[in-house]
Amino acid sequence: MMTVMLVMPATAAIKWNNPTSKNAQSEEPKIKFEPGPLEKLTVPGDWPFTQKSNFLGRHKSFSIDNNGISRRTMTDCVYWLTNWEKNSDQHRQKRRGDGCIQQLGWWYYNSGETSPIRDVLLSWATKQKPTFDIYQNDFNPDHYDAIALLSVFSSFYAVKYDEFSFTQDERLAVDKFIQDEMLNIPIDVVGEPKNQFFCDPRKHKIIGKKQSPRPDINTCGSNRWKVTIAQLLVSLRFGNQELFSKGVYNTRFKLALFDDEGIYVTWATRGALAWDYSHDVTTMLSLLTEIYNSVGYDFLNHKNDNGLLVHQLFAKQFEIVDNVAILEKYAKRQYAVKGTDYNAWRKLSNAQKVQDWPKSSLAYSALTYINEYDKDLIELVDCNVSVFSPSVSAITTFNIVDIWVLHHRRQNKGLCENHAMTTDDQLIISWFIEMRSDNYKRVLEARDIMPIRNGAIVKSGVVFENFSSDSQNHGREKLNIILTDTTISISGEIQVFESEYITLNVKANLSEGETKIDFGHRGQDRFVISWK
Repeated sequence: MMTVMLVMPATAAIKWNNPTSKNAQSEEPKIKFEPGPLEKLTVPGDWPFTQKSNFLGRHKSFSIDNNGISRRTMTDCVYWLTNWEKNSDQHRQKRRGDGCIQQLGWWYYNSGETSPIRDVLLSWATKQKPTFDIYQNDFNPDHYDAIALLSVFSSFYAVKYDEFSFTQDERLAVDKFIQDEMLNIPIDVVGEPKNQFFCDPRKHKIIGKKQSPRPDINTCGSNRWKVTIAQLLVSLRFGNQELFSKGVYNTRFKLALFDDEGIYVTWATRGALAWDYSHDVTTMLSLLTEIYNSVGYDFLNHKNDNGLLVHQLFAKQFEIVDNVAILEKYAKRQYAVKGTDYNAWRKLSNAQKVQDWPKSSLAYSALTYINEYDKDLIELVDCNVSVFSPSVSAITTFNIVDIWVLHHRRQNKGLCENHAMTTDDQLIISWFIEMRSDNYKRVLEARDIMPIRNGAIVKSGVVFENFSSDSQNHGREKLNIILTDTTISISGEIQVFESEYITLNVKANLSEGETKIDFGHRGQDRFVISWK
């Protein structure tokens, strides 16, 4: 008797082209859950997000032409995504990893055009889609990128379906492709299997731990969120119960990753990046909330397996943003910290830790929770904000579906539908400096959006937007701004250049206006402030 043993080199690759046959992912789920109320839900016959909204048209207009993405960036993304090369560092750099998700999302909200994403999806459906190999002893970024691209664009397609222009044959091809991909997407496939194993969402004690072998966090992390949302939205678009059931399974999987305090463990393990990741928990929970509420299920009152209700998970996120140190029990594991310094991060103030993702960004993505459970947070919601505003930064590589569309299309009592502010309910102050010695070049360009309640500025809701790379607040937050029924007064000191300040003492009509202050040597520079 002769035994033949095949030895695969550590660097060998297993090809994964994500076959779309019905048996491609037919094996039993990796994790077993006791059936609950989510498993009893059925897909409605029609797309449920159809409520007319007087608000959404105005909301969309705030983002048009509000982002500086170039046409060249857009066309480059379309080219590289429709000419996929796996295992190519050069190609990966050209397409910015999965960065084109955000770039093409920005293009849509800045221009209103779906054609770039349409071209990508049509090419994937009829020619070549993103594929990847599994390396036995190394991480392959293509594995992560391919799943992210397929799932996030599928979610967007489901929501913006009627805005895509296809021939009948093209539409059939793309519809079939999207459904097949979401049914068979290989989210359970372990990368680097010599060193990793499938991540059990209930074993919080070992997630993100530096051990060998270790759980593959990509089987329980960001990509599973994206896949979950995509499976549910695509299933609702096409009335696909089989796909909806997969989305329900993955919903249960994701909810199992919250600990008994309501912390989402996977992202909390990211060391100095713990909040940079964890801020997106509210977005993912809100997407699930709008989806399940659209089929008649009160998701905010859904009980997790650990006994917590979903609205309590939301409450925990708003507690964390006020004290990010809460995450340190997991952040100290320092999983995949991308060169950041955890010890230096711990020494930062809470305001410094959350400056890129402030409390207002959580509020933007939690309208239903705020409306039903914490109305004290309403003052953080600016109904006249762009998705690109630094206060919300709503379009990311994790999600390019504007949560406000689902919120206001699901019901006739959306938060901003009923509480929509007119331009009289906020004051917008714009600032910049004209360098008259340099052909009136603008520098230090910024804008502040100030909500008004009962004739006074709500200071806790002020959003400081710095448009140019050299711009900072420069004391704007310390200015004394007083409003009457007809006038505006602005006084105080503001920094214009390094070690150079000017004193403001402006009193003018509250209606739209502008003031210019010359300063510098012989008044060669000019500080311009306008309001409306």
